[in-house]
Amino acid sequence: MGSTNGQLPNSQKVYGSGKIHPDIRVPFREIALAPTKSMSGEIEVNEPVRVYDTSGPWGDPDFHGAVTQGLPP
Repeated sequence: MGSTNGQLPNSQKVYGSGKIHPDIRVPFREIALAPTKSMSGEIEVNEPVRVYDTSGPWGDPDFHGAVTQGLPP
């Protein structure tokens, strides 16, 4: 799983699989968060956040389509 071509920094496209239908992959964007610095100066590491990715095939680095030709059937 790689990141996009710089359009969405600090994030990468990842896929989740279902329990009932493990062959269906659901796209998510995993966003890396900066650490939080408390008032006392302590640093707290924040876990990445996953959000639903609505980019469709255009967000897949392996997809090489042309906007002028539309999506393949």
